[in-house]
Amino acid sequence: MPDLYPQGSTIRLARPLVPLALWILSAFLDHLGHHCVMFMELDPLDFPEVMSTASMPRAKVRDLEKRGFWHPLRGFLAEPFPSDAVSAGHWRSREHLHQAQIRALVEHDPSDTVFAATTAAWLLGHPIWPATHDVYVYKARGMRSARILPQYGDMDPLVLRRMKAVPALDSVLEVHGGIPVTKLERTAVDVARLAASETALIAVSSILGRLACVGSNYDARRRPAEYVERESRIRARMLEIVEALPRVSGRARARQVIKMAEGRLESVGEARVLRLLHAFGLPIPELQQRFVIDGQEFFADFTWPELRAILEFNGEGKYGSGDERGRRVANERARESLLRNQGYRILNVSWQQLNGQRSLARTIDQFLKGERRESNGFGFRTYEAPSRVEELDRDARPVRRDFGIGKP
Repeated sequence: MPDLYPQGSTIRLARPLVPLALWILSAFLDHLGHHCVMFMELDPLDFPEVMSTASMPRAKVRDLEKRGFWHPLRGFLAEPFPSDAVSAGHWRSREHLHQAQIRALVEHDPSDTVFAATTAAWLLGHPIWPATHDVYVYKARGMRSARILPQYGDMDPLVLRRMKAVPALDSVLEVHGGIPVTKLERTAVDVARLAASETALIAVSSILGRLACVGSNYDARRRPAEYVERESRIRARMLEIVEALPRVSGRARARQVIKMAEGRLESVGEARVLRLLHAFGLPIPELQQRFVIDGQEFFADFTWPELRAILEFNGEGKYGSGDERGRRVANERARESLLRNQGYRILNVSWQQLNGQRSLARTIDQFLKGERRESNGFGFRTYEAPSRVEELDRDARPVRRDFGIGKP
């Protein structure tokens, strides 16, 4: 049977049958041993209707425009922005714009467009943070180029980046009603070489976890040696793809990101913490280490066993709200008390702290050392990023210089 689920394909279902069909699909995939997503799943994309105006009477075009239809690209009309997109604010409206323009690009040239890099990762259900303004496509015809897509309202316009050398057919997967994207391993390689370093590590880690996980997320954590072996094989295949690429920019960056990526990360925040540890040369911890204390089982986000130190990332939505929030906070405090009684020190990190990475790196360094450093008068050590990280943090600028931005 084809290994479809790990490649991120989705199935469009009639709305009245969604709950039952999803339950049946979930049970079936569980039976196959492929029901596992390491990151939080994203909602299935619901692409807006897009129609060509090439053969449409002008009167009908004007009528549709009065009813709220709009032009994602020249020669196409898209259905109006849904009310939930407007009420949700800028980000939801931008998502609708992004989806409509992708659909229009496919309708414009269905036989010569393969979405790649961060665009493919997003379409395959992987987190792209922060949101990107780029739409990457492979085109068999024409020169490599970039052009700004039409702007709508006050939203920043998207940039269409065309790349030559369409990947082989066995590297292409169709999702969402015929939208062609690169398969996950090729997608990970393109993200690693073209995206900003933090964005790349997040997306590649998510893809690595999806491909390496067999059974359930819990099974992967209970049997880490088996999981790590599978992850190593997949990482090796990704590196083989990098080496097989023709002369393209970003190959060195791709190698670095793929080697750093960890599929056992379970949130965007955890991926950002891991990148920070690499960037500032801090010790790299064990991920998802299992603890059993007084019959209770715990998994810690980051553990340094030899230092008896644990770092936990606390995302904004981790505790829920209302009564559920109170229960989860109480359970976490009880868990931390058990771990401290076993001699472990625990550092909690929030999303807000990640916005000041240098300060957070100093806090983690001080925590791991278990003592204050008075060498620079501020009680903390002074950091200099290793040269390899400075190379990684170029954020694809040399790659982007290869594109010439053209007019819409």
